[in-house]
Amino acid sequence: MTLNVTFDTDDRSVVALQRTVLASLPTSFALNAAGQADVVAISGTDHDWVRRGRRAVEGGARGVFIACPGSADPVVLRQLGADARAAGVAVLVAAPYRADPAWADCLATARRDLPSLQLVDSVIRVSPGGGPQATRVALLRGVLEQLGVVEDLAERRVELELAHSSEGQYVVVGTTGPMAVTLTGVISPLRNETFSLDAVGQQCRWSARFAGDAPARPSEVTRWDRSGSLTAARRYEGSHRRCWRLLHAAIEAGAPAGFTLEDLAGRLAAVPAPLADDAVS
Repeated sequence: MTLNVTFDTDDRSVVALQRTVLASLPTSFALNAAGQADVVAISGTDHDWVRRGRRAVEGGARGVFIACPGSADPVVLRQLGADARAAGVAVLVAAPYRADPAWADCLATARRDLPSLQLVDSVIRVSPGGGPQATRVALLRGVLEQLGVVEDLAERRVELELAHSSEGQYVVVGTTGPMAVTLTGVISPLRNETFSLDAVGQQCRWSARFAGDAPARPSEVTRWDRSGSLTAARRYEGSHRRCWRLLHAAIEAGAPAGFTLEDLAGRLAAVPAPLADDAVS
């Protein structure tokens, strides 16, 4: 079934990106169609994004798509998630790198290498957004994306602390089990988002170069060991597109929505306070 989508955000950059993605899903979603909106898309770059989400849930939407998740009180997020479930509304918090098809294909194999991995290093360059608030949310989204991918790999929580923070960058360090973790985020003046992750051990190494905000550029995931390297098959589906397909399946078939408001609440608790606090200032 084709679902009607409307945007409830003041961030034009979010609307432009997501409209481009939705154009590749014409049988699943329609923009500006007549009648009640089935899906409302909001953005954490708006200071009142939680209120907008509640308005969508209480306004009869069947689904809510949250792009660029921002910071909020975890108690409020969990309550909104519970109210959405009670109303039969599917809510998806966009976590495109976590949902990346190429990375998902390799995740089970990478987890088998966990006993030998000793270091995870990740760098994300994010677009600055449309103002100071959007820039702060972009940095928060960066660390949330990195944390999501690393925790999915490790299948456990990551204990983090802030090593450095300035107006346009951060460095966060921590551990998960025996692995050391370093997460770096910077604002890209060229508005070109990139995300890399390297997991290194004595027996092997993994390298993931995610496609950023490009709608259909394939990510590249490679494993090295003593016998050589193996690069996963390229998947020409953007991770943002994958998030929308997950939401469609959640609405139409009751499938898991992926990253939820409850997941976001838990992950915000793991983010060092200055980064999360700055995103709501």
